[in-house]
Amino acid sequence: MKRLLRLIAAFSVVLGLLCSAGCFVDSTGVPDGHSRVYMSLPTDKVGQGGGAEDTALPYALGLYISISGEGMPTPVTITRTWVTGAVIPAQVNITKDVPAGDQRRFEAHAFMQDDEEDAGYTAWTLDDAVKADLPEGEEISVDLTLHQPGFGGVDLNLGAPELSGDVYLAFEHPDSGLRIPAVECIPPQCAHESVPVGLPMMPVLILEDGSEESYPAKKITLDREGARVTVSIIRE
Repeated sequence: MKRLLRLIAAFSVVLGLLCSAGCFVDSTGVPDGHSRVYMSLPTDKVGQGGGAEDTALPYALGLYISISGEGMPTPVTITRTWVTGAVIPAQVNITKDVPAGDQRRFEAHAFMQDDEEDAGYTAWTLDDAVKADLPEGEEISVDLTLHQPGFGGVDLNLGAPELSGDVYLAFEHPDSGLRIPAVECIPPQCAHESVPVGLPMMPVLILEDGSEESYPAKKITLDREGARVTVSIIRE
C-alpha cells in the first residue's frame, strides 16, 4: 500500500474560504437563499505540491470539507482526490453554493500518501469545527487551519469464521471515504498503530481475493494521542 507523505509536525495547512455574490440573487447567479463559497488551497502548503507552477504530485492527496447547520437537511460536502503523478494546479479552487444561515459548521481534513515503503502517512484536521455566519448575498471569509493530529492504536479481534491468506486492516473516514493505508495482520488479531485522533474512523478488512468488509457499526474516535482501544468483530 502507498503511504501518506510525512511533513514537519508544526506545519499547518490554511484553507481560505471566500464567499462573494453581491446583493443580487437571480437565476444566473447564486441560488435564492444561498451564499457562494469560494475555497482555495495553495498547494505549496501541502508537502511538495504546486506553488509557483503546476506540479506532478509525488504522492496521493485526498481533501474533504463538510458544511452543515440548522435548516440544512444534509451537509454540503466536497471531496477532492489526486493520485500519484497527477498534475495539481498551483492553487486548488473549489466553488460551492451553500445555504445561507447563522453558525454554519465547517469541518475539514486531508490525507496524503507517498510511496510503498511503509504504512506511514500524514493527516490534517481541525482542532475544532469552525462556525461562521453566512448572510445571504454578502461577502464572507472564513479561514480553516488544519493541523496534524496525534495518533493512537486500535486492536481488532476477529471472531469466526477464520480467515486464511493475506489479510490487511485499514481505517476509513465514513463520510468522505478517505482511507489511511492498510497494514498486514495475522487473524484472529489485527492491530493498526497509526489511527488519527479526533476523526471517526471505521475498520475495513481487505481479504486475499481483493474483497473488502467494512464495519460502520464499529466506528471509533480516539480522544487523545497515544490512546489505544480494542474492537471486537463477529464475522458472518
